[in-house]
Amino acid sequence: MDLPLNLGPNDVKVAIHTVGICGSDVHYYTHGGIGSFRLNEPMVLGHEAFGTVVEVGSEVENFVAGDRVCMEPGVPDLSSRASKLGRYNVDPSVVFWATPPVHGVLTPLIVHPAAFTYKLPSSVSFAEGAMVEPFATGLQAAARARIVPGDVAAVIGCGPIDIMTAVAALAGGCSRVYVSDFSPEKLAIAGRYQGIYSANASRGRRSVGGLPVQHAAICKEVRIETVMRYANVFDRALSVISTGKVDLKPLISDTYSFDDAVQAFERAAPARPSDVKIQIRVCENEI
Repeated sequence: MDLPLNLGPNDVKVAIHTVGICGSDVHYYTHGGIGSFRLNEPMVLGHEAFGTVVEVGSEVENFVAGDRVCMEPGVPDLSSRASKLGRYNVDPSVVFWATPPVHGVLTPLIVHPAAFTYKLPSSVSFAEGAMVEPFATGLQAAARARIVPGDVAAVIGCGPIDIMTAVAALAGGCSRVYVSDFSPEKLAIAGRYQGIYSANASRGRRSVGGLPVQHAAICKEVRIETVMRYANVFDRALSVISTGKVDLKPLISDTYSFDDAVQAFERAAPARPSDVKIQIRVCENEI
């Protein structure tokens, strides 16, 4: 499938090196959609990407060919109300990779706005560069929770984004984070991080009686925040990774070559208990 590669004056052309497989990619692969997003025609998958700049637009001054970069996959309408409020992630017109009808980046070359492209320091590996995007989601969740130093957090579930959220909560100042799940393997992976404590949900019991739960939540003015991707945290996610404050390398379970991409998706589809993040190396050479 040939994708458009027209380079605008404010764009960069990037040779993709590594792409992570997200849960949404798996849903498109196995079910042809996720939530209200449905596939009506073939679509290239992948939005967790790292690569190397090979060409820059005529007005781009902060990148040159050879720069190692990661890309924020959602490009909003900067004149929209959501963007002006600083919440461009909820802009209805946002163009987000691998979200119908927008193609993803599991392909050798892509063109992307320089404004949503971020240079990686030499200390960040190719594989870690492709982890910035999912970590940004966890950082957004931690930010929405309004974490302050010394807080104690609880994360229900131990999937990739859950673990990212727990790690982000620690980086944001939590003194400890409790993570619950039914999978001992997943809990063991999360438990490798100092400050994260695991709780096997299959061994817990809960009994609810009397007043409905909603009433108790109202009485305590419990606040529930929802998270839609992220906004204004991508560069922060990269900074946290590059300074070594968090180490996401233990979450990379395996890496497949581009020729074996189908096998990579078949590996990711059943969500093995011992797997967190599966990646695909599009280019075998360090450009």
